[in-house]
Amino acid sequence: MADKELPSTTYGMNLPNKPSPTSTLQNTVASLQWAVDSAQGKVDGLKWVDTELVPHHRSFSRRAEKGGRQYRHRPYGAYLPKTMLQAAQYAQQQGEPTVLEGVLLLFAKMEWLVTTRRYYWSPMSPVPKLLASLVEAMGIDNEIHRNRPDVLARLTARLPTWNPSRGTVQGAKNLLVETVGDPFPIRVAQMPKDKPIPMDPDIQGEVFACHDTDWWERRVQRQPGIAEPVLKMNLRLNSGFLQFQTSEEPMPLHHEDVLVGWKISDRFPTNLLRLLPAWISIRVVILSEEE
Repeated sequence: MADKELPSTTYGMNLPNKPSPTSTLQNTVASLQWAVDSAQGKVDGLKWVDTELVPHHRSFSRRAEKGGRQYRHRPYGAYLPKTMLQAAQYAQQQGEPTVLEGVLLLFAKMEWLVTTRRYYWSPMSPVPKLLASLVEAMGIDNEIHRNRPDVLARLTARLPTWNPSRGTVQGAKNLLVETVGDPFPIRVAQMPKDKPIPMDPDIQGEVFACHDTDWWERRVQRQPGIAEPVLKMNLRLNSGFLQFQTSEEPMPLHHEDVLVGWKISDRFPTNLLRLLPAWISIRVVILSEEE
């Protein structure tokens, strides 16, 4: 029903043309609270609908009840003939069902979804599943949010500040810690934040994993005056892992490299990799369990 047919308030015989600032604030608070309750699955049934038949009340309001909150939407009874409303009120007081109560229950969720549509694409969305398409369009897939309403709301709130740092390890780390609550037990180094030869984690402890020798040969930086650069490796075993970096000329990080320092007893943060671009190259340093 259009607002011009059912105004937001019905106090007295003369309906006001514009709601007062106080009523606007109260309506806004009720709408926000309903949106939050809807996102948390608290309005799946009909117990939240206030079906008490009164001739005049503020539209889209709430009241506290034992065990939860109840919400009113539009005052349909105000637009019935007085005798019909009085008959419905009398029947309700006698514990008998009425058509008017049925109409209030039937349209309750629709009315509240319409009035809270301004929040659909916000962290307070009453329909959190809509937010899944929003965050996934920004590169945050279902494996991260898992359709959890609380996580989707936090991710939506963080999108504007995270977007400028997309593709960086620090940006991905902050997003995961603040929204999903993932632990972050690893150390990372990435240019330009870190130097090409980082010390934390120490590039000397890099293990020969993730890439083969051909890949490394293609990564060797060509030196001026040297036609055929030579790939220098110092292959050695350390705690069961094959290390290869030389102390004299370690292979530096490139802008697409992420050096990860990881203890094998810790769970590797795979969600971090999901937030990084596909062209990122992961290089691994196995950390000692005593560190």
